[in-house]
Amino acid sequence: MKKAIKHLLALANGGSASVFEKSDDEYIVKAWDNEGRVREYRVNINEVNPSSASYFELLAYSSHNDKIGKTSSALRDFLSASTGVRNDNFYTFNDIERKID
Repeated sequence: MKKAIKHLLALANGGSASVFEKSDDEYIVKAWDNEGRVREYRVNINEVNPSSASYFELLAYSSHNDKIGKTSSALRDFLSASTGVRNDNFYTFNDIERKID
């Protein structure tokens, strides 16, 4: 059974996402846009390159690092950074799979 780590994280354009732990190294990230469309992704933490990652990969990666105690605010810091300097959101639901350096 999946266990939610974080619930209803805000996404650009009124969407939301949840991160679920599937196993020690595998996570499911599920996102909803403001029209009810749903996307679900499996993320293996060992395969994430934080220097060039998608929004979903970084949600799982930062959640995992907070969970194991490697960091204490990685998820919060990533969410804050992803909103952009002028709250212009680097990611939208339509390009949420795009990897950004």
